[in-house]
Amino acid sequence: MTTNYLANGDVFLQDEYNLARTQTVAGPRNSAGQLASIAAFYAASVIPPPFMSSAPVLGSLTQLFVLNGANMNTAADQAFTQMFQFGKYVVSFVVVANASLSLTAAAGGVYTAASKGGTAIIPASQVYAGLKTGADAINPQMAVAGQQLLSQSGVYLSLTTPQGAAATADLFIMGVAG
Repeated sequence: MTTNYLANGDVFLQDEYNLARTQTVAGPRNSAGQLASIAAFYAASVIPPPFMSSAPVLGSLTQLFVLNGANMNTAADQAFTQMFQFGKYVVSFVVVANASLSLTAAAGGVYTAASKGGTAIIPASQVYAGLKTGADAINPQMAVAGQQLLSQSGVYLSLTTPQGAAATADLFIMGVAG
């Protein structure tokens, strides 16, 4: 676990899976209140780390894209955030976690272009029923994992079947960039 204190008072934490989290913590740096709140990082939003002292090592497994708070009740395209600048990449796996409720109906895929275009990273048939609570995480079926070198900077979640009720989840795309 790496902890960095940012100039604006936020704390940046990067875990062993290179999942980046920040949290604003009141009080002086290294205060007891700040240290006590580190557990809250895992409930904080995942954001792109433009403030990292150096980019992740190219050619190593890292978090490539994130979609935090994805609306699992819409068929509209939802764009992922690219975590750092890179050109080509290979997707190793995707993690879907932190569902706001049991996802009994939501189904759909992840694509390299809007409107279910480009290359499917996760197929349209993927169901998210394995997410029953906010503590659950799943690794969806992959359409291209480790099989195809990709270069598109846009990645989109596009559900074919919305949940039918307000629901959110976080999606993390992990892979190797070069």
